[in-house]
Amino acid sequence: MKIIESFITNNRRYKANVKFAAGKPIGLMLHSVGCAQSDASVFIKNNDTAASDVAVHAYIQPDGVIYQCLPWDRAGWHGGHKFSNNNYIGVEMTEPRSIRYVNPPSAEWVFVDEKAARLHIEATYHYAVELFAYLCKMFDLDPLKDGVIISHSEGNKRGIATAHADVEHIWNKVGLTMDQFRKDVDAAMHPAEPEPTPKDYSNQIKILYAEFLGRAADADGLKHWNEIWNKNGFQKVYNGISGSKEGKKHYVRGMYRDFLGREANTSEVNAWYEKSRIDIYNGITGSAEYKKKH
Repeated sequence: MKIIESFITNNRRYKANVKFAAGKPIGLMLHSVGCAQSDASVFIKNNDTAASDVAVHAYIQPDGVIYQCLPWDRAGWHGGHKFSNNNYIGVEMTEPRSIRYVNPPSAEWVFVDEKAARLHIEATYHYAVELFAYLCKMFDLDPLKDGVIISHSEGNKRGIATAHADVEHIWNKVGLTMDQFRKDVDAAMHPAEPEPTPKDYSNQIKILYAEFLGRAADADGLKHWNEIWNKNGFQKVYNGISGSKEGKKHYVRGMYRDFLGREANTSEVNAWYEKSRIDIYNGITGSAEYKKKH
């Protein structure tokens, strides 16, 4: 995982500088964002305003990037209940664009591309395990102790969180459970032996291809990027795939589908793809076409 500080300094909860009731968190609460969006920057932008007090500590992307939005020792606002907000670190997992929610805000959803969705969900699970192991070590928390690691829905059953279905509503369809998650966090804190080298990053590379190029990775591409990952690290691979000409054009097409509900034509793609992602976002959401539709 790669933790990047992206503090939401304009957020009301951030400015309030509320400390945990016990001086440190008593546990960790895992969330899922509740919409088919894999780009954490969309949520961070929405939360980093004076009008917002929604404040989670971090967002997890399937590529291993974790955006930290609050200091780990500061209380957030994520469980919708005073107790969970003042005692638990809250972490959100992004969700794949390859699913579609049925009758939002219902938690019911269907696969659009099952293979791509599974890769995304399994990847965010993996990096959530890594992050929670890291935080449990930081705050001397036992992941197997009752109430230390819980999902939002488990918090609701305990009476300390609002009536949300995450994260089980996502995990149930791919065979993942909170009980196994807690065991995996504990195992990550006490590894039996170091991983062999060189490492095989094929699954992560496939996810990058699916998310940033919208297609399956070819054998030569997997070999090429796996060698670069082992030699130069994750960031080189991430930048290479997401920043490629193909990756930039795929991003523009996705933004047109997500915000304008249609496919971008060739001239539109060529007009936007070399611009920054934030400029693309602002340009599309600020367009007359978007405003007319929304």
